[in-house]
Amino acid sequence: MKRFLVSYEWKDPDNKHDALIRAIKEYPAWCHVLKTQWFVCHSGDSTSIFNELRPHIEDSDRLLVSEFTGNHVGWLGQKAIDWLKNVQQKPVPETEKATS
Repeated sequence: MKRFLVSYEWKDPDNKHDALIRAIKEYPAWCHVLKTQWFVCHSGDSTSIFNELRPHIEDSDRLLVSEFTGNHVGWLGQKAIDWLKNVQQKPVPETEKATS
């Protein structure tokens, strides 16, 4: 499975977007990285993830899905670092999930 970074921004930060979070947690593997960013694993492509998540946001919100490959650097929490190391070293098991 490929790894993707899902980022979103709410136009109205008070609006609850529980449906989007539930949809993200349906992926075989996920990790909540930053306040509005998640890593997910999926066998498809960025477009398929976008199309699955788009119904869960408002027209005024923003959503970005990017395949997470190649060179990257960051300062993240230990759970996110461990999750990335784990999914990069082996195929992702169906139950590989992490919470922040």
